[in-house]
Amino acid sequence: MDPVLPLIERIYAATAEEAPWQEVAVAFRDAVGAFTAALFSIPGPKTTLELLHGSTLDPAAVRDYVAYYQRIDPMLHSPTLKQGGPLVIARGEKLVPQEEYLRSEFYIDYAKKFGMARIIGALGTFEDGGEFRLVLHRPQHKSAFRQQDMALLMATVPHLRRGLQIRRQLGSAHASLSSRMLDALPVAALVVDTSLTLRYANAPAASLCTSEESGIRLVRDGARPGAPLTLRLRGSSEMAKLTLLVRSVALHGTSGGAFRLRPGPDGHPRSVAILVSPLPTGLQAGAPSAAPGRAPGLALVILRPLDGALPVASVLQDLFGLTPAEAEVALGLAGGTSAEKLAERRERTLATIRAQVRAVLDKTGTMNLRELEALLASLAVATPPRPED
Repeated sequence: MDPVLPLIERIYAATAEEAPWQEVAVAFRDAVGAFTAALFSIPGPKTTLELLHGSTLDPAAVRDYVAYYQRIDPMLHSPTLKQGGPLVIARGEKLVPQEEYLRSEFYIDYAKKFGMARIIGALGTFEDGGEFRLVLHRPQHKSAFRQQDMALLMATVPHLRRGLQIRRQLGSAHASLSSRMLDALPVAALVVDTSLTLRYANAPAASLCTSEESGIRLVRDGARPGAPLTLRLRGSSEMAKLTLLVRSVALHGTSGGAFRLRPGPDGHPRSVAILVSPLPTGLQAGAPSAAPGRAPGLALVILRPLDGALPVASVLQDLFGLTPAEAEVALGLAGGTSAEKLAERRERTLATIRAQVRAVLDKTGTMNLRELEALLASLAVATPPRPED
């Protein structure tokens, strides 16, 4: 069967948002017998690469390429490529002699570990200054791409350029809508990828992350100008919890979870509930607002200071059937009070308090105090704040 027509159909299915762009890159990979594929969109001059698909590229590899390796990529500096006009389709050895490429710093230090020895692909530019790159790879021990592979790209890549151009025209409106939806949330909301690199932060999040008291920061990943911001917490154990939750959501499709960032001894008195959940596709920049499902590779992080914001006792009674005393004990424990202090404060024996703790764990379905605290942190994010007195 001629692979050209199915490829073109896949391109326009992605353009119509009936299929993800990742499937387009995979279809090109399979059609020419490549081992890996990468499809990049570059919105405009001096803007970062948007990875639509990268078979072997994790976020760190993409950042390394953007920060340094694209500047020494011999393919991008080939005179043939620079003089080729708005659309160039070529085999790698036609841009740079194969032996020269295999001796280059780019290949030895970067491309070799991803199996990018034999290359075929396309680079196209748009009238507004943006561009795209489709690159298909085979490792060195495999045969070079053939002329029939070039013919397939010649027949299909102009449609890819057209589809990506339409995506660009629609994307600005979608991105604006996505931003407005996140900005409308009354809580601090951030979108991050698996390496905790920031993709978006609404105004409450930006404010909270600059507060000296929160223990939460948005920091530059490296000293170089234009480096991306990454989300950081003050403690290593808290960072480990956050990283695990984000990766489980973004990579494995779990439902996420919550935990409490406790006040620290270093001048950070605020306690903050942190909830990590899947990012609905409709909140992803470039996705239609009504699109179903979750955005792959991304997670939504909700932050809420717990200055008196733990759920009220009546909420715990209604949700879990706790008695008033059990609800107060649960909130006391979540607030950091020890069982001994609770017994003293409530004028009860320690045995009574411990029995109430066991009842709370049983009724809430939690296994231990850590799970209970995570549950209450989730409720603190989800329930509206108490009215001020």
